[in-house]
Amino acid sequence: MDQDGPRTYQEAMASLDSKKWLEAMRPEMDFMSENQLWILVDPPEGVKPIGCKWVFKKKIDMDGNVQTYKGQLVAKGQMPLAHNYFPYKTDVVTP
Repeated sequence: MDQDGPRTYQEAMASLDSKKWLEAMRPEMDFMSENQLWILVDPPEGVKPIGCKWVFKKKIDMDGNVQTYKGQLVAKGQMPLAHNYFPYKTDVVTP
């Protein structure tokens, strides 16, 4: 684990600050639930869902003391844009 925070959910849960990391994750989970950001469904056959991961950061004061623990759920990578995702194709021209 580095100065900023754990790199994975597993590291966060194995750390001495695991309760604080869980508390940091709670607002993110509550926000997603309250705003119904997703509906769990089975993916269509042959489609691989986009993964996600937790990103953890510590906000540290000038004396080196941890002021805030932050947890954010983010999508992993980028979905490539391919012509079969859209019914049309757009050409971009730059001068």
